Parts: sequence; structure tokens; C-alpha cells
Amino acid sequence: MTIKFDFKTLETGFEADWPVQVAVPVDGGKVEQREFMARFRTPTPAEIEAADKIEDQTDKLKLIVQTGFVGLGAGETDTLTPAMFEQMWASSNVQLALIRAYGTFRTASPAKN
Repeated sequence: MTIKFDFKTLETGFEADWPVQVAVPVDGGKVEQREFMARFRTPTPAEIEAADKIEDQTDKLKLIVQTGFVGLGAGETDTLTPAMFEQMWASSNVQLALIRAYGTFRTASPAKN
């Protein structure tokens, strides 16, 4: 069974909780996958236009992810603040995890749980 498409979402964007898996190095040369839920939203046409004006690709990517990462998802007890986003972005492990998760969200690729 399919659900009727809501054409208003073309202007407002889709929004959903989405898992973000962060690879965390641990003793012994191993990596643990740790997960949190993010609340993502697809960008509006105006947000895409604003991002397209940015020449530096790193700054553009940061703006796209920051705009689409609208909060922490269900089950998370913290609140996403601008300072927290900056801390997350400064961690290469978390930054890469956010980029990957937001990319799969934007392309509507199912998350692997």
C-alpha cells in the first residue's frame, strides 16, 4: 500500500529521524560503531540556491549538512545547539558520519540497521 504524496513537501522538505553511525577507534586497533538518531530535513529550493552561491566546497558541504540537521531524533536526551553542531563538525569521525547519513537520507536510500 502506498501513501499519497504531499506536494507541500516540495517547498518545506521531507523530515525524519535517521540513524547516524559513528566509527569510534578503540584500544587494540579496533573500531566500534556507535549510533545516535538525528532529525534530518531535505533542503528547500531557497536553501539549495543559497548553498550554490558558496564557492568553497568544504563550507558548502557544512552549510548543507547544518541546514538539514535540524535536531536530535527520538530517544536522544540532548538538544542540538549551534555549539554542539560545531563540536560535532570538528570531530572528523562525527563529521564523516553526518555526511554519510545525510547523504543516504537525501537520496532516500534505506538506512542499514
